Amino acid sequence: MNQSKSKRPTGNTGMSSREIAASIRRIEDDLYYSSDNIKIRLTRIEEKLEHVATRDDLGVLRTDMEQMRTDMERMRTEMIAHSNTLFRWSIGIFVTGFGAILTVMKLT
Repeated sequence: MNQSKSKRPTGNTGMSSREIAASIRRIEDDLYYSSDNIKIRLTRIEEKLEHVATRDDLGVLRTDMEQMRTDMERMRTEMIAHSNTLFRWSIGIFVTGFGAILTVMKLT
């Protein structure tokens, strides 16, 4: 009547029947005979959880990233302004130099 439906896809699991049986035996052994093994595994999981970012950490990270974007946009604007100024100076020097060369050529 009340059959629980598994959300796992049916079909080939990628494990042979021997591997599945060994996995089931290992889980049963862990559950019934070796509570210390489960405690060790839980301890390892808890140790890894200490290094997981919290929502507060992500909020700080988001704020830092927004600040970095603002800084990068400001630097980009400054670089464009600087390259425009450099380009104008280069054109001015070229025109002045070319004018000087033409003047010298007309005088000689």
